[in-house]
Amino acid sequence: SCVEGGPCFSNGGCGATTCTNPEPSTCPGKDKGQCKNFPRNPYKCGDESVGYKCLYDNTCLVKDAGFDIDADCCQAPDAGACPSSYEPVFCGGGDKICPYSNMCLAELAGYSDKQCSPEPGTACPTDILICPGGEMLNRDPDNGCKFPSCPCDSIANCRDCLNEKCAWSPELNGGNGGCAKNCNKVPADASCFFHKLGHDADTCPANEIVWEQAAPTLASRKDGDYFGSNNQLDATGGRFLVSAKKSSEASGLKEAGMVKVYDVRRNGSVRQVGQTLYGYRDGDEVQGVLALSGKRLAMFTPKRDGNAGRVWIYELQSGKWVEIGKIERPKESGERFGDTVAISKGGGIIVVGSTFANNKKGKVSVFRYLGGTAWEQMGSEIPGNFVDGKFGWNIDIASDASTPTFVVGEKSDDADENSGRPGQARVYRWNRSNSKWRMVGNEIQGQNPGDSFGRSVAISADGQTIASGARYFGNKDKGGAFGFQYLGGGSWISQGGVVGDSAGDELFNVAMNKAGDRIAVGSGLGLGYVKVFDYGPSISGAGAWTQIGDTLRGKALGENFGSEVSLSHDGETLLVGSPSRDNPNQPGAVRLYKLAPKGTYPEYPHITWWEAPSIQSADPEDNGLGYSSMSDEDTRGGGATSPAATTKRQAMASFVISAFIGVAAALL
Repeated sequence: SCVEGGPCFSNGGCGATTCTNPEPSTCPGKDKGQCKNFPRNPYKCGDESVGYKCLYDNTCLVKDAGFDIDADCCQAPDAGACPSSYEPVFCGGGDKICPYSNMCLAELAGYSDKQCSPEPGTACPTDILICPGGEMLNRDPDNGCKFPSCPCDSIANCRDCLNEKCAWSPELNGGNGGCAKNCNKVPADASCFFHKLGHDADTCPANEIVWEQAAPTLASRKDGDYFGSNNQLDATGGRFLVSAKKSSEASGLKEAGMVKVYDVRRNGSVRQVGQTLYGYRDGDEVQGVLALSGKRLAMFTPKRDGNAGRVWIYELQSGKWVEIGKIERPKESGERFGDTVAISKGGGIIVVGSTFANNKKGKVSVFRYLGGTAWEQMGSEIPGNFVDGKFGWNIDIASDASTPTFVVGEKSDDADENSGRPGQARVYRWNRSNSKWRMVGNEIQGQNPGDSFGRSVAISADGQTIASGARYFGNKDKGGAFGFQYLGGGSWISQGGVVGDSAGDELFNVAMNKAGDRIAVGSGLGLGYVKVFDYGPSISGAGAWTQIGDTLRGKALGENFGSEVSLSHDGETLLVGSPSRDNPNQPGAVRLYKLAPKGTYPEYPHITWWEAPSIQSADPEDNGLGYSSMSDEDTRGGGATSPAATTKRQAMASFVISAFIGVAAALL
């Protein structure tokens, strides 16, 4: 039987952390044979000074957690005790989320029978508060509203609180740094449930949750090359692409641009994947986008052949980026094919914007891979609607939609502000039955003339949620980003949005996670800053965007931190570009962040990645220069040149490698 010393307990007692019975559910006892050590903030069970009943469903679990047992402890059946397990339930007509699994836990938080449902498993306070950091807490004034970046001392100022210090004295918050009042006295189920952050509901975290830099800062070797001008994470956040469109690293070329791909290792070190890809001619200013699989990329320039434009597609094969095709437009067409490019999850579809086509109305073209180096256009080109609208300025592809789906921005900010064109976003889906692109729902319009809505766009994996940045939205160009969800019926439903902090911020660069409920938004002017927001229920019951983690800011004037942002699929990894457009006397940079308790990662150094010049292969079509033929290891030094040059470069490479190893060793 399931009793102390019985077959369902190892070592014959309740102190064990595992059970000998492989099927604990077969044990008839109320604890199901599961004797576990729960990492709770301990309080003495039955202590009248605390005034709480036991949280555990039987004496075994009470003992196992290290609590004394007396007459007030839980020796009753589950219906009269507090279960140790936690299951969130929906109640209140489905528009609220209850953080309590039954009446017992609700009572622990101070709710009366009149405020809670009497049925076990459906207890729900009259009003649930979603804190700005993503945690769900109640309106219990003793607990207040606790969240990672902004603990508050009252419900009234919870959403707007900016104080980043704990509102409670150490004796009230238990000294655990969690900043939840009485967190050491209230069972964790009733005091801090981390809905978005994935923390165990049984623990109160000891540290503030912030965006921690999780890898060294990567900076360019030369000033003014816009390193960080276009960047992208793969789905996992473990691989990323960086562009430097003004780079003159390619031998003999000026502002040809370059593209690099890096892997982040578990110890935080960063390693280049494959060779560096360069533009082929002066002024190409190439940039790149990475497929979410991390195995393919597209490199593009809208300036080739008199603003005709060209796109190259590469695949990672045996550690090198190998060209698997290129797409171009007739010379001197002037349509700027490749002003922006999006690539599908596996890299088999690319969507290309040509913003100068048709009197700058713009257009979008879609291509799919046929094998070898062959690509074909999918359906007809999609035209813009307005002169100077520049349809195709920004594009994003839904990674997991049932049929190819993408969102396109038409910024319209070159037009007269009195023209009534605030900018727009449109979503298109491939119709397999007739091989045509079909617009999903209506056009999504900005709010005010001249907002430049659609200048930056992002879409969820399923294609049902989008976000669009409006660079000049609000009083004196604060900027903003706005979310929309498609529920059918031809209309996109507004989810509200977020606005820049101050006049002139131009907060609009946007990225979205897979689920579509988290966005990163950057203001890339001057110093620059980035904020991340989650979408969920608010105090009023309506949906709202609430900040998650702290605000990230640039470190030097003119670095334009936040000009480019990218989120991993789970939304836990963030890549931020600082191309330093406003300060040509400093190098561009990229920084990688992860959402984690403060102090999780060490302070990473600022690393300038040195790369020796290399012999580059000739492009047989235009006699320009091709991509570097170096392998991963070769990027640390020399290509195939003269023996004297090779010796000199090897010496320099040896010095750089030694310096890097020293830095890496210090981090391990």
